[in-house]
Amino acid sequence: LNLFVRLYGGLFQNTVAQNHLADYSGEYKHTIKINGHKIGVFERFTLTNIKNIDLYVELAGGMIINNLNNNIVFSLEGIGKEYQKEDLNGVNYFLQPSLGMIYKLSSWLGINFNVGYEYNILNKMRLDHQETNIRSDWSGLRLNMGIITSFKIM
Repeated sequence: LNLFVRLYGGLFQNTVAQNHLADYSGEYKHTIKINGHKIGVFERFTLTNIKNIDLYVELAGGMIINNLNNNIVFSLEGIGKEYQKEDLNGVNYFLQPSLGMIYKLSSWLGINFNVGYEYNILNKMRLDHQETNIRSDWSGLRLNMGIITSFKIM
């Protein structure tokens, strides 16, 4: 059984929703954008090695720093334009169990395949330091593929 503890950070995720109506008399546009910056740790347990394939289970946990931008534009021809902008902030905590495999191309290079599910512990977002009823929820299925490298430091 091999155990590796790793730190990761700088992972970025975002999503946007928009409702937009316009004609000769005016316009209504409502855009909501939320992004999250994920930092945390993960532990990977190697279950078995079959030739140049490592099968593993992984448990990750950490926090997601969220920012939500809520923008509304309303205009009427000949009357004027109104803007409303709100910026909300909050923090989620997450836990993500996963299963995966690494196909080793060499002793230091491999291709990683991973499937897991992220569970979020939801906290309310804040607007001008006041708690709101809005919550960000990034929970869901995670499918990952990438290149993995290993280097011996000592």
